[in-house]
Amino acid sequence: MGLRLTKAEMAKALDVSTNTVGAWVKRGCPVQEQGRPGKPYTFDLAAVVSWLTDRPAAAGSEAEAEDAASYRAERAALMRVRRQAAELEYQRQRRAVVDRAKAKRLIHEIGQAPAKPWAQWPARVYAEIAAELQADGARVHQVLDRHVHRHLEDLARAPVLSTVDGSVLSPGESGGSDGNE
Repeated sequence: MGLRLTKAEMAKALDVSTNTVGAWVKRGCPVQEQGRPGKPYTFDLAAVVSWLTDRPAAAGSEAEAEDAASYRAERAALMRVRRQAAELEYQRQRRAVVDRAKAKRLIHEIGQAPAKPWAQWPARVYAEIAAELQADGARVHQVLDRHVHRHLEDLARAPVLSTVDGSVLSPGESGGSDGNE
């Protein structure tokens, strides 16, 4: 089942009037749900486009039939594009399409969240470790800080994201355009 639209949405998606959609219904256009008072007609966009493109051309001469067929083919292509655009817009409205740049930013922020407490950890524990080892506190803090930061840098360079095509990205790399996909 394809995109489910009301009569007004169908007219808008196919760039026709609601009267045209009504005329199509009278001529046999497929309807998902019959309209009644308080309940509008609903249509499956793919089924309507298919019905429009599969109907036989009503033409008199062979030349008119060819012109009609050519027109119908071009109209069918246009309707397919419009259907795809309508389905994409529907998915955007339902938040099923993700903004790639926003998703990458959120992934980066989520990845950075655990690093902050670790970066602060040496300052919190160096005194206890120095006392336990009976070592110079400043030196213990310096060594811990250097090792923790080096480890966090290594983790930041490690491959962490897989793309749709199976390639692996490291943080900071982009997997193509940063637009909506």
